[in-house]
Amino acid sequence: MASRLVSLIFLILMTPIAQAQSKEEFICTLGSENRMVSVVKTDAARAPKACRVDYTRNGRTTTLWSSKTGYAYCVAKAASLVTKLAQDHYSCKPQSVGAPDDRSESSK
Repeated sequence: MASRLVSLIFLILMTPIAQAQSKEEFICTLGSENRMVSVVKTDAARAPKACRVDYTRNGRTTTLWSSKTGYAYCVAKAASLVTKLAQDHYSCKPQSVGAPDDRSESSK
C-alpha cells in the first residue's frame, strides 16, 4: 500500500516535468490555411537527444518522425517538410517555444 502511495506521489510530481517539453515550430500559412511543423525535444532526463517531428493540419496533429538518439535527424526532417511547404507557396516562419516557465521568463 505504501509503495502505491509513493508511486502516485511520484507520478503527480513528475507530470509538470513531462509537460515542460521545449520545441521549435514553423508556422506555415497559405491564405486561410495554417500548418505547423514542430520539433519536440522529448524525455530530456533519460535521453537528451530524443525528439519527434509533429505536423498539425486542419487542427489534427500527427507525429511523422521520431528518434531516441538523433536530434539532428528530427531537425533535418522538419526542415525538409518546411521546404516542401514553402515550395507549395506557403509562407513559413520559425517560432521557438520553451517550457512554460521559460515563456513566462522571456516575457518579463
